[in-house]
Amino acid sequence: MQHIKQLLKAIFIIASVLLFSCPCFAQNTKDTHFAVSIFQHGEMLPIANRTVKVKKEEFKIVFTFADDKPMNICINASFSPKNYNAAIKGVPLDELSCFKPGSGMAEGVFNGDRSISIADDAVNYWFYEDSDFHRFDVAETSEGRLLATRTISKLWNKETKDNIDLNTIKTPLYLVFATSMYINSKDIEIQRECLKIEWINAGKGNIGKNDETSFLNPNADGWDTDVINYRSIRQNIANPASNFYYPKLWERFLQGDSTFTQEESRHLYYGYVFHKNYLPFNSKYADFITHPIRNKENPTKKEWEAFLSFLDDGLKHEPFNCSYMYCQMWHTVH
Repeated sequence: MQHIKQLLKAIFIIASVLLFSCPCFAQNTKDTHFAVSIFQHGEMLPIANRTVKVKKEEFKIVFTFADDKPMNICINASFSPKNYNAAIKGVPLDELSCFKPGSGMAEGVFNGDRSISIADDAVNYWFYEDSDFHRFDVAETSEGRLLATRTISKLWNKETKDNIDLNTIKTPLYLVFATSMYINSKDIEIQRECLKIEWINAGKGNIGKNDETSFLNPNADGWDTDVINYRSIRQNIANPASNFYYPKLWERFLQGDSTFTQEESRHLYYGYVFHKNYLPFNSKYADFITHPIRNKENPTKKEWEAFLSFLDDGLKHEPFNCSYMYCQMWHTVH
C-alpha cells in the first residue's frame, strides 16, 4: 500500500507540471481505426479541444491507422463550421450533404498538388491500396500499422476553382474526418473525428520560436511560455549516457520516485510518444466518462475496487491520463 501511495504521489507531481493535451488526436475512442496528427517544420503540433494552431505555411496531416490493410478516409474541409458542428453533435453522416454518395472529389494519386480541397457539400476522398496506388505523399507500413502523410501547401476552392495561398487565409478551417465500411450491403460508419485549424501568421503566435511547440508553464506569473523541443527530447531519451535516458526515467516512475525535476518530467511525458509501446488507440476514456461507478454518489467498497481495477487497466495503455490519476489519488487519500 505504501508503494502504491508513493507511485501515486509521483504521478500527481508529474501531472502537476505537465500540459496534458495529447498531440495525437482521436476523440472518438470506441472502435478507433485511425488517429490524426498535425506536423509543421518537422514538429508535432499540440491539439486541445479539437483545435490546433497552425502557421500560415506548409504543414502535414499525418494519419496513423490501426492496421496496414487497404483503407479510405473522407475529409470535409470548409471555412463554414456547419458540418463540423453537426458532426460533433452526432448527426448521422448520411444526413450531411457533404458525405452523401457521389460527393467525393476526384484527384490524382500521390498528392502531386500538395493540397486539400475546400467545399461545403463535398469531401476529399483519400485512399491507400498499396505502396504504388494511394493519395498520400508517403504511405508506409510497419508492425501491422499504416502511417500516411498528406502535405498541404495550398487549398483548392471547389466553388471558385481557384487555389488559395495559406498566407492569405483569415478564417479558421473546419475538418471532419470519417471512415466507413460496407457491411451487408450497407455503408456503416466506423469512426469520425473533427478538427479546427486556427491560423497564425508565420513567425508569430504561440507555436514557439524555431518552429518548436510551446508549453504552458503553470509556475510562471500569469500564462508564460516555454519551449518543448521534440527533436532534442527524442535524442536525449535514446542516449544511455543521458540523465534523460528513457528506461532510467521509466524505472524511476514505476518505483514511485517523487524527485523528478521539471525537465525530467517533460522528457518522461513528451518522450512517451517515441516509446515502442505507445499507441494512440485502445483508449478507455469514453468508458471512463460513462462508467456507472464514477457517476455514483455512494459506491460500495466492492464497486470502488472494481472501478480501481478498471483504472489500473486504463493506465497500462494511457500511463499519463490525468483523469485516471486523479481518481486513483482521491481513493488513496480517502
